[in-house]
Parts: sequence; C-alpha cells; structure tokens
Amino acid sequence: MVVAGLCIVIPFILLNAPHYQRNLTVFANPLSSGEDRYFNEGVSAGTLLSNLVRNTALQLSSPSDGLNRLLYDGVASTHRLLQIDINDPKTTWPDTEFGINRLSRHEDSSGNFLHVLVAFAALVMIGFSRTFRQTNKTVLIYAVVVAAGFSLFCLMLKWQPWHSRLLLPLFVLGAPVVGIIAVRCWKPVVVSTLALTLLLAAVPWAFSNNSRALVYISGESGITFPLLAADRNALYFANRGDLYPRYAKVAGEIQRSKVTSLGLIMASRDVWEYPLWVLIRQGHPIPVRIEHIEVTNASRVTATVAFRPEAQVRLD
Repeated sequence: MVVAGLCIVIPFILLNAPHYQRNLTVFANPLSSGEDRYFNEGVSAGTLLSNLVRNTALQLSSPSDGLNRLLYDGVASTHRLLQIDINDPKTTWPDTEFGINRLSRHEDSSGNFLHVLVAFAALVMIGFSRTFRQTNKTVLIYAVVVAAGFSLFCLMLKWQPWHSRLLLPLFVLGAPVVGIIAVRCWKPVVVSTLALTLLLAAVPWAFSNNSRALVYISGESGITFPLLAADRNALYFANRGDLYPRYAKVAGEIQRSKVTSLGLIMASRDVWEYPLWVLIRQGHPIPVRIEHIEVTNASRVTATVAFRPEAQVRLD
C-alpha cells in the first residue's frame, strides 16, 4: 500500500514542482496568489451543503425545461430551508447566478445525468449490502476517498456555472468503484444493458459536440465531417471564432515585418494568449522572442528588465 501510494504521489510532485517553485518565487505560496477569487470566503457546514446541492444539480440537467425548473425549485427550496442565499457572493463566482441550463453538448456546460444516477445506485448498493462492505473493504475505502474529494471540492471552491467540466476527474476516479459494484452485485444482463446504454448515450457528445463536432447531420448538406475538414488554426478558436480573423491579421503583420522580439501586454485577466504564439511562429522565417511587458501584478518580479521588444501586442 505504501509503495502504491508513493508511485502516485512522487510523479504528481515531480510534474507540479516547477509550478510550485514559480508560485513560491512570485507569491510566497506554492498553491495560491492570495488574490484568487476561486476559494470560498469562509468554510462552514452551510458552505458545504450549498455547494454539494448546486454542483450535483449541475449534473442533472435534462432536455425538459419543466424538469429543469423543478430541479431549480428543489435547490432553491433547500437553500431557503437552510437559510442560505442561493447566490451568496461568498460562495458563488463573481457576476454569476445559479441556474439549470438545458442538456448541452458543449464542454463547458454539459452535465453527466446518467453517470450520476448510476453512481447513486452504486452508493445505495454499498449502503444496503453489508456483505459487500465486509468483503470489499478496499473498494469501500476507495469510494470514501472519491466522495471526500467531491466534498473537499465543494467546501473549498466557489460555485461556478462551468463546474461540471472540473468535476470530470472525479467521475473518472469513481468509475472503477461503479464497475466493481455492478459486476459483483448485479446480474450480467443488467451490467450489459447498462454498459450499452452508457456507450450509446456518449455518441452525441463524442461525435457531435458543440465546439468540435466530428460528424454533422443536416437536412440540406447531409452528413459532413467538419472537424476533419476544418482549418487546424481555426480549431484553436472553436469557442471564440470571432477572435480568429483579428489574431491572424496581427500574426501576419508580425511575420511580414520580420519582427524578432515581441512584447505582450495583457490588459485583462481573461485573454487568449496561446493561439497567438502558435500563429506567429507558424511560417515565420526567424525565431521570435516573446515576453510579457508592462506587467503590473505580482509576477513582475520575474520580468526581464533588459528586454526591449521591436513590436508590442495588446490583448484585451
């Protein structure tokens, strides 16, 4: 058990060590800048319950507006019963409000309705089957650890409308538990039916998701394969197609000017930097040195003082 634990912990530390080192240099903290808006402002039982309910509700969205409304009303009633503000700014991402969207095939908002139901059925099986608990203690410990991870997630992080994607690792970690319970406690025909159902349910998301559809079916054009035919550079902007022409224009100007050093000015917190690096360096006859300039936050301590770029790009 110790060896297995070390095999997990050591690679984790090695992969993250450079990030920890940079954070220590800039913020004197390996995990946080001290200015993050991600963490709940205060930890309490109310914080945990509120986020447990809201994060679970995110996973249960359906194509039915009526069912989604009932789900929202249930979450709101729970908060009223607990005397907690459903949109408490101390536990909610700034400028957002809790809501239930219709079932989506977009990576930022898609829930995991069927997976939550299957996981719940597995937990019920653990709770009611004393024999299983006695003969599968390792599985039970593993399930408790995954559940504790979800609870810690809810206790520490402010609720966001996009939390479904951040919870995906917990679904992956919980899959072995569900699989073992299914095989050992349910009839083979049930397990086979469940596996086939989950496989078929994944098809629309795997082949026709909103941002990178592999297959598109239209009454006019029939079946097309947009992902295979798309411009590779355009795929970097799948969720913000309006940015692509502007980024391409800037990259083209830099290439034509044969700039060898470029300063990036980050005018806001949420800008797309990486695609610009890609576009600039594609087909450029000479290497381009790119660094941030006019840095005003704490990371300015790492700036290269002598850097004098030939051109500047402001990302806003």
